[in-house]
Amino acid sequence: MSIAHFFVGFFILFLIESGMATHCKQLFSKIWQFTYPEIKENLELDEDVVAEEKRIQHASPEDAVVKVQNFRKVYMTGKGPCNPGKPLLAVEQLSFGLQ
Repeated sequence: MSIAHFFVGFFILFLIESGMATHCKQLFSKIWQFTYPEIKENLELDEDVVAEEKRIQHASPEDAVVKVQNFRKVYMTGKGPCNPGKPLLAVEQLSFGLQ
C-alpha cells in the first residue's frame, strides 16, 4: 500500500514541478464549463442605497476602516467540485463602508 502512495505522490509532484498541473486545471475547467450570470447594470435602488453607494465611491481610505465596493456573490448550486451545477446570483453591486 505504501508503494502505491509513493507512486501517486511522485506523480502529483511531477505534475506540479513540470507545470502540467496548470494544463490539467485548464482541461477540467473546459470539461465542466459554466457561465456566470450577466452583470445587471440598471438596478432599481432605494434612495438610501444610492446615497451610501455615492458616499463609498467618494470616501478616502482614511474615512472607512473597511470599504467594499460593487461586491458580487455567485453560488454554485451543485453538490461538489465534479458537479458544480448552475450559478445562483445572491448579491449584485453591494457597496458599504465601516467607520
